[in-house]
Amino acid sequence: MKNEVRDIRLFNTPVEYGLRSLFILSGIAPKAADLQRLIYYDYLVLHTADIDPEQTSLHPSYPFRSAEILIKRERLRNGLLIMKSRQLIKIQFDGGGINYAASPLTQKFLDYLTSDYANQLKSCVSFVIEKFNNYSDFELDQYMKQNLETWGSEFSREAYLRESMNYE
Repeated sequence: MKNEVRDIRLFNTPVEYGLRSLFILSGIAPKAADLQRLIYYDYLVLHTADIDPEQTSLHPSYPFRSAEILIKRERLRNGLLIMKSRQLIKIQFDGGGINYAASPLTQKFLDYLTSDYANQLKSCVSFVIEKFNNYSDFELDQYMKQNLETWGSEFSREAYLRESMNYE
């Protein structure tokens, strides 16, 4: 029998992205969101301290975390398809493109998730939605573009300082 190499990842999997999307879609219901808005919301939910330093981010800060935006699209899309296959979301097609929305099962499913992480995720989603749900797609895109290059750059400044101290 041939040995198979499996790609077993715990983090940043389509299922993880899909589950976070359920929280986001439930939070904006009955509104729907396109993939780009979900990508932005997913980033903001994980890194709420980037928006407001008084908030606690769901995931730790690390250098150049804004690059996450570049890798989210495919994984998030695959996660949404997994959630759709379980009838946990609806996909809507209209003149504006493809949008995703909570299904009648979304909140019922989420009610079963009661861990500390799930509760913190709900809190972060509420914060992000309260702040950005009334932003147009253009306004949200502008906000992200204006801030992305600074998020995570505090580490590069720290590294620069350490480097300059070593050469004195």
